[in-house]
Amino acid sequence: MALVLRDRVKETTTTTGTATYTLAGAVAGFETFGSVGDGNTTYYACSDGTDFEVGIGTYTASGTTLARTTILQSSNSDAAVNWGSGTRTIFCTLPAEKMMFLNADGDFGSDLTLTSTDAGASNAPILTLYRNSASPADADDLGQLLFKGRNDASQDVEYAKIWTEIADASDGTEDTRLKFQIVADGSTITPFEIKQGAVYVNATLNLTTGDTVRFEGATANDFETVLSVTDPTADRTVSLPDATGTVLLTDGSGASLTALNASQLSSGTVPNARLDAQLQDVAGLATTDGGFIVGDGSNFVLESGATARTSLGLGSAATSNTTDFDAAGEAVALAIALG
Repeated sequence: MALVLRDRVKETTTTTGTATYTLAGAVAGFETFGSVGDGNTTYYACSDGTDFEVGIGTYTASGTTLARTTILQSSNSDAAVNWGSGTRTIFCTLPAEKMMFLNADGDFGSDLTLTSTDAGASNAPILTLYRNSASPADADDLGQLLFKGRNDASQDVEYAKIWTEIADASDGTEDTRLKFQIVADGSTITPFEIKQGAVYVNATLNLTTGDTVRFEGATANDFETVLSVTDPTADRTVSLPDATGTVLLTDGSGASLTALNASQLSSGTVPNARLDAQLQDVAGLATTDGGFIVGDGSNFVLESGATARTSLGLGSAATSNTTDFDAAGEAVALAIALG
């Protein structure tokens, strides 16, 4: 069902009471309500020269009737007129309260309210911007919603607009661009744009308190990945990724930390290349029985036997005797055996 307006539609009717109008045929020089179309609505006026009724009527081809769907104005206190006997004319009209017109300043009124009285589930009201081009082509502008005002120098400024254009006019592969533009620092920018299945945000995206970013994932199911943050102690910046596409961690000074594999952390198999240079020295030493790890001035080395004894200042002998005293003050010979 659609609202249809037609020119020069006028018929007669002898309907009495407040029932649905039965249409009796067109007046000479006019058309019938049949041009409105079966099941569609239209604005009508009915009068006998004294009483009148203006409303929205629904035309039905079977029986050629026009139902009084909505009464807008009437001589009966804006209710349906209770017609007596006689013949009346009924015709298409455009009620003043349904018109949109320019005021004395050449502008529309301060309220452009589109109202639908349809109680059904249909999409209504609908505002259509239709470019009926004989030769549609890529980049054709399809219409704009323009928000215009004045600045403090009494100049007209286009502060914002929403507009769309054809990205691809080819049959079967049509694409569209929908852009949102605003003025920033005196220049027009496009912070938000939808085109060819993608959304482009060309400005800082601010999520308000409690908002998160949710990823559906590869499958539309009951499980999603949610990116959320807690309150930091100061403004923080997370940079993703580096020039090679790698996500890096940093220490407190901002220096990069090489990424570690979670399984390596849990199993203790962190590769030497991911350790500090001196720790790499230690990690690379063999676990020799009786060996000592000592520093040689530049790195750590593993020593044993005479080499270890010499580094420890114990001499080269395998066994060294020293004298110690027990709790009673008696000398005790202590033999230190070094392998």
